[in-house]
Amino acid sequence: MVTVANCPRGREEIIEEYGNPESVETLQADPNWREDNLIWMELPVWVEMYTSWGDPPQRVHRLYGHKWVVPAMVDALSAIWKVLGDKYLREHTLNRYGGIYNYRMKTGSRSHLSTHSWGIAIDLNPHLWSWGRKVRDDAYPTVWHVFDLAFRVRGFVSGVPFPTPDPMHWQAAEGY
Repeated sequence: MVTVANCPRGREEIIEEYGNPESVETLQADPNWREDNLIWMELPVWVEMYTSWGDPPQRVHRLYGHKWVVPAMVDALSAIWKVLGDKYLREHTLNRYGGIYNYRMKTGSRSHLSTHSWGIAIDLNPHLWSWGRKVRDDAYPTVWHVFDLAFRVRGFVSGVPFPTPDPMHWQAAEGY
């Protein structure tokens, strides 16, 4: 099993662990940081995942995120597909990818970067497990727990315990 090496707590520890994706001079995404820290990693062929956007959704063959986190994400997705099976996931549209790296502010904030800005967070099945909804109210709560366990045992934190629930979201940091 591939896990994240460390789960930093709070912004300072996140920067210490993963670096600063923001250019101090421009307060924009730092292209040098991105080049040094973000990687593409292929998904196993049996992980048949599709974008949550587009008509039709496009097959996702690889993930783009932080070099110290993406291997654990791929491992978690591999485990989910092995446990639940592609046929079940496809039939119930539980195979939708919402994204990893996206340099932006946290939802509802003008001053705090989202953990997606570091490429250390993944969103899955946003059409079912949308921001602001509690898991018990969402579609497939039992299946959500399979996803959650696959990510938690690899060192990720779920978006569910935050003040505003975000059940589609797992990140390799806590308290932020």
